[in-house]
Amino acid sequence: MPSYLPVIFWQYGLINTSQLDLLLDHWG
Repeated sequence: MPSYLPVIFWQYGLINTSQLDLLLDHWG
């Protein structure tokens, strides 16, 4: 999954910042 998608989800409020950090760490 492209790394920009979590940012889009976060901007729409579908995930919170801590979840975003976990996703980015998982994909990192």
